[in-house]
Amino acid sequence: MKTSTIRIIITLATVAAGIAAAFIGLTAGAAGYSAESYSMLMTRNPMAHIAGLPVWLAGAGWAAVFGHSVTSMRALVSVCVAAAAAIGAIYYRRNTGNTPAAAMIFLLSVLCARAGEVFEYNYFTVGFPAYALATVALISAARRRTPVRWLAA
Repeated sequence: MKTSTIRIIITLATVAAGIAAAFIGLTAGAAGYSAESYSMLMTRNPMAHIAGLPVWLAGAGWAAVFGHSVTSMRALVSVCVAAAAAIGAIYYRRNTGNTPAAAMIFLLSVLCARAGEVFEYNYFTVGFPAYALATVALISAARRRTPVRWLAA
């Protein structure tokens, strides 16, 4: 086998492992008296908290398509975790050109997120991709040395 073929296989396997890892713990436990219950309540009742409007839009849209079960709402979190990790990995790949390392960063980011308390649907977990984009924008702006470029970022 060629070296490039092996790199492609390793990269695809690593990305597949990262996607699978994003869905670990999807059915662990049930929504009890916690932040998960409150967040799921917000998707049913948009007026529960005015700050929850973006969460309500994301959660209610997801629930309208995939249902309002605990597993379905946790799947939204898994998709958001994977999307945030992918944003970071794509940014790294774009700046370094190292695809296998970017795939490994994706896998490790997802595993680190899943090792934390991201097993449940919380209001802040839906914002992970937006947080990742904001971080990438900040890093991009910090790498530019002139104030004009800061404004452009």
